[in-house]
Amino acid sequence: MPPPHDILKRHSFHFRTNSIPFPNSSDPRSFFLSFPQVKPTLLSRHRSLVVFILHLNSYLLRHFFFFIFNF
Repeated sequence: MPPPHDILKRHSFHFRTNSIPFPNSSDPRSFFLSFPQVKPTLLSRHRSLVVFILHLNSYLLRHFFFFIFNF
């Protein structure tokens, strides 16, 4: 059984913190940059791509059969 922080490291998201420690009030963009950004790993990117392709395929198949059976 690995320690729990290893499991969290291997999870589908890993956190990447930026180097800006405090938000700068003059620049509104730095307020968002000061928060840790979630960067998805390759696995979650591929999972979303696969889900997208499956949805697209089901949509195309439905319309394709509808088109054929209308004749």
